[in-house]
Amino acid sequence: MIRLNLRLNRTMIIWWSLGLWTFLAVTPPAYLQYYPTLADRGPLVDGMRDNMGTRAMYGFFPPPGTIGQFTTWETGAWTCVLAAVMGVLLITAMHRGAELRGEAELLQSTGIPRSRILSAALVTSLLIAVLVGVGSTLILLALRYLSTDEITVEGSVTYGIMTTLTMAGFIALTSILQSLWGRNTNLARLGLLSVAVAFLLRMFADTYDSVFANSLNWISPLGWRTVIMPFTDDDWVAIAILTVACAALLAVALLLDRIREFNSALIPASATRRSRPRRIGGLVGLNLLTSRGATIAWSLTCGIIIVSILPLVDSLIPLIEQEDSTLVVIQQLLPEGELQTEFIVYVFQMVAVLVAVAVTQPLVGYITDEKSRLIDTVRAVGVPRYAPLLGAVVTALVNAISCAALATVGGLIALRIQNGEVEDGDAVVLMAGFSMVLQTFIFVGIATLLAGWAPRLIQLAWVPVVAAAAVTTLGLILGLSEAQIDLSPLSHTLSATGENMETLRVFAGLGLIGVFAGLIGTWKREIR
Repeated sequence: MIRLNLRLNRTMIIWWSLGLWTFLAVTPPAYLQYYPTLADRGPLVDGMRDNMGTRAMYGFFPPPGTIGQFTTWETGAWTCVLAAVMGVLLITAMHRGAELRGEAELLQSTGIPRSRILSAALVTSLLIAVLVGVGSTLILLALRYLSTDEITVEGSVTYGIMTTLTMAGFIALTSILQSLWGRNTNLARLGLLSVAVAFLLRMFADTYDSVFANSLNWISPLGWRTVIMPFTDDDWVAIAILTVACAALLAVALLLDRIREFNSALIPASATRRSRPRRIGGLVGLNLLTSRGATIAWSLTCGIIIVSILPLVDSLIPLIEQEDSTLVVIQQLLPEGELQTEFIVYVFQMVAVLVAVAVTQPLVGYITDEKSRLIDTVRAVGVPRYAPLLGAVVTALVNAISCAALATVGGLIALRIQNGEVEDGDAVVLMAGFSMVLQTFIFVGIATLLAGWAPRLIQLAWVPVVAAAAVTTLGLILGLSEAQIDLSPLSHTLSATGENMETLRVFAGLGLIGVFAGLIGTWKREIR
């Protein structure tokens, strides 16, 4: 069973692991490039420790500010979130996803008990979590001997354990939530919702100095980074406690799965009355109906992130302006212009990464439906061969528009609840929100092209998303030239004067070509 799970999910495991390890490998040398000594980092560390904005985004920054602490503070914040999402997708695909696709029923027909299916899924997911943690430790140890001794051996080990525990926590939480409320339409969404709630709890815990607030880091798996504090406290007692907590959550997950019915939830869905039958406007309408939960979840996530982070701009600007070395780095990260305005643009560009994921997912899911023979069934009713893929494309576009709309609303609300005022703030938010649709359309084209002509390579659709995210958010820190950064569509945002419109038109045009080419491909090929 474990080998079967590894084989069926090998592509996702390989690409997600490589992405996490690559991100971890490139960021510490970048920190060292801009802040070579502890003296260079001293004023920056002092400012960030008391700054509400940076604490909300990344957590508390401990002194004295070694490269290892920088890695835990910023890189660790991102890798923990990504590892959490990876854990959610893994356990969903191996357990409840297998039930939904009929694979679990086939396995049970061979005499394998249902409890063993979850046990195998949990063991496989935990093995991957250990693999990701061990890989992270080995990368940090290599950087210690190749780059700087500020990355300690003990800190490298606790960092890897922290990553493993974070993944394990979300694997268990996702299984518990799916046993309680899991439906065919919300399996992955429940796990991703737990990641979002954990992030908000971590943000609250690190922002307010109180016993109650600090205790929330023990509840949120994303707060375990602050509890363990690699390269600072290296708290082995906390590691032991959290390991026991993960074991307890896994035991609860096994118990709940044992008492629920096959492919169902313990808490039944509430019955709703309808005065008239639901009308579905064809295949596209069916796709929109079945994907509306994911669309709403992605849109609300984008809006909440914007409305949570943008009001912090007033606390971040003084920190940026008071430290020359920090100002240099921030000016390289942000487009040229007034700091408040460009900080808004930068936040929207980071959220556009989520939108890129949201528009790619329906196309990847289309290939999953092909493998389960669902697309064969849809085609059997007489729809054109390209229609199912076109429905997935429309769903992706609806995701982009909905996410951009909620992000824009969140931005407009944030401008009105922050203390200061941003010149032409409404126009900046509106243009940045509209840019999201144009920025992400090329990812729809790439995914459609792969789905149409090379369905076995559909997981490669994530490569440009990850590459664009890294280039846009960390390009100059990683030593990329301006021309190389401009290759990412996420690096271009419309301004009130129409700047970047031509570039975004080119990217959108390439996406449109990819969509048409992919539809032609699925019209010509057979489903394998």
